[in-house]
Formats: sequence, C-alpha cells, structure tokens
Amino acid sequence: MVKILVGIDAKMTGLWSVVYALNLAKRMDVKIAILLVSDNASPSSSSLSTSKQEEPEKDETAIKRRLEKLITDGRSEGISVDYYLADGSYKEEIIKFIKEKGITLLVVDFPSADLKEASEKFPELLGEIKLRTHCRIEVVHQKDVK
Repeated sequence: MVKILVGIDAKMTGLWSVVYALNLAKRMDVKIAILLVSDNASPSSSSLSTSKQEEPEKDETAIKRRLEKLITDGRSEGISVDYYLADGSYKEEIIKFIKEKGITLLVVDFPSADLKEASEKFPELLGEIKLRTHCRIEVVHQKDVK
C-alpha cells in the first residue's frame, strides 16, 4: 500500500496538495497522512503590537478549519486519512515523519509567488528531503483562477 504524506507549513495558505492526495486516494489504494507543521519556536518580539501577533494565529486557525473540512469530506468518501500536528522546523518534522511512518510519497504545495523567499529556497528544501529520505516527492502548484 502506498503511504502518502501531505506536508503543510502553517505559514502557507494553499491546500491544493490535500485536494490532490484525496483525489489520488479515490483512484488508488492509499493511506494518507496529513502533517500540519507550525513553527512557534521563533521568539516573539516585544515591540510587535498585539494585532500583528494575532494575525498569524488567525491565519493558522483558518487553515486548520479548511483542512479539517477537507479531511471530513475525504473520510466521508471512505478515504483513510490521519491528521497530525507538529511544532518545529518544517523540513525536520517532515523528514522525521517520513522515516518514522515509512512514507513512500510526499505531496507538497509549491509556495505562492507572494512568498518569494520560500519560493527561492524551495528547490533546496526538496533536495534535502529527497537526499535524507529517498522518498518520492510530488509538487502541486496552485491553480490559476481568473
């Protein structure tokens, strides 16, 4: 059985990788694990206003809500979906999870254009994950909606 990991960085807003994995599961015998990684270890600056500190929290809550809806919909269609939360480095948490759970395919979203730094570092991230896990990786790009 193919074990798919959908790795989601809480700082990103795209969930196309989840939709892609659920659609794969409709056609194949796969087990899906979704890992939402938050990096709450970064020190918060005392000079930040309260409203700026709350914004990422609101974004993460919205992502969790949308993600949980997709998981519920997938389970209602008989798809095996497990949901995990992790706190730490996205790269390290993904690598650790792949090794511990015997994941055969990692599905990730390509960072959106407005996250320029993440987009530039993305190939390096994928290269290190591939090198350290020998896991297949599929990258999902957001659809252009016009």
